This record gives sequence, C-alpha cells and structure tokens, in this order.
Amino acid sequence: MLTAALGSNSVPKRYTSSLLSFFIYNPSFWPWEGEEKKILFYHPSEVEKNEKIRNNLKYKIYFDFVTLFWLLHDSICAIS
Repeated sequence: MLTAALGSNSVPKRYTSSLLSFFIYNPSFWPWEGEEKKILFYHPSEVEKNEKIRNNLKYKIYFDFVTLFWLLHDSICAIS
C-alpha cells in the first residue's frame, strides 16, 4: 500500500541524528551572578552568550515543568 503511494522505485528517506547543543548547567553555582556563570560547559563553543542563556533557560523551564508533574504524581499516589 505504501509502496503504491510512493511508487515502486522510490527509496525510503534515511534520517541521521545530530547533536545541536550540549551543556552542563549547575544552578547552585554562583547564585549571586547571572545565568552565564551557571553554564559550566557549552558545545559548540562558537555560540553567542545570549543564545547560550536562552537555550539554557528554555531547558530549565522544561525541567521545572516535568519536575512539577513528577511531584504532583508522587503526592497523588501517596494519598491513594
């Protein structure tokens, strides 16, 4: 069925994985300083400081969101 829609000679696309950015962040380091001091390592190093901070804050929000639901899940399971 799928081959009929694509045609008999079509080759399926292959996707490769890639690492766009990688960073190590510690929120307890230098709490009196700005966010850039809390980023211990960032790859690629050629990225501007503002983009590093923006990416870091974006993932911090995701992490806080997941942590909130994990804590809610634990508290609901403890009640029932």
